[in-house]
Amino acid sequence: MLTWGLLVIIVNVVYLLFAWFIGYLAYKFFKHKYRHIGKIVFIVVLLAPFWDLIIQKSVKTYYQAFKMEGEIYAYPEVDAEGKIESLDLTSIKGNSWPISYYLGHLGLKYKEIIFKNNEISTFKINNFVKETDFDERIKNFLEIKVFDSNEEEKKLRVRFDDAKPQFEYIENGSARYKIDGENERFLFGLYTQGTYLLIDNKTNKILAKDISVSFSRDNENKFRNKYLLWVSGNGIPFNISQIKSSVIKEKVLKLKKF
Repeated sequence: MLTWGLLVIIVNVVYLLFAWFIGYLAYKFFKHKYRHIGKIVFIVVLLAPFWDLIIQKSVKTYYQAFKMEGEIYAYPEVDAEGKIESLDLTSIKGNSWPISYYLGHLGLKYKEIIFKNNEISTFKINNFVKETDFDERIKNFLEIKVFDSNEEEKKLRVRFDDAKPQFEYIENGSARYKIDGENERFLFGLYTQGTYLLIDNKTNKILAKDISVSFSRDNENKFRNKYLLWVSGNGIPFNISQIKSSVIKEKVLKLKKF
């Protein structure tokens, strides 16, 4: 019985031979006029199922080589304990840094963070504060996005108290510092660049900038996934991994688990 790995090798070798055969036919047909046409056709046919991965890998290599360094322009004010006054995460656009980003280690999904009748502790928000180090780096409060029982987006203020965190829904944020961000798609959606800014609301100055680059997920019906078996054992298509800078989190705010 063939193993999955051996089957993948066999299928891809067969495709390699197919590409060579098509290239050979092109060579025989055009050899008197275009000597190298066979090689060109062979390469085109061979790489056709992987064109998007080739472009994405090129983009990733370019960003890693030239554009992935975060920028620090200034540092926020901190108290004697090294804490900033307050932080607002509610302005972030897209899905790169909403609550799902920093609740992932608790095993909670984005749409499952629902707060019914203000019974916030039921949904492990206390554990969220306990397991992260926001309270060690922020003096007064943190503002985040959550969902209510109707799955409508709401803003929640987590106020850090010596005894236990206090929670309240708010309409507008009033934190001293905020992380603002937006996503922009390029090359017909083959990749998305996220830009994140740490802003001092008091002075309206940008303190630091990060970027992230994520790549579109493949459709399982694509030729290479369906016929060349470029998927994992559980059926997840092969894809190029995301890259991101993290100077805001690690060097400026000095957060560990966020």
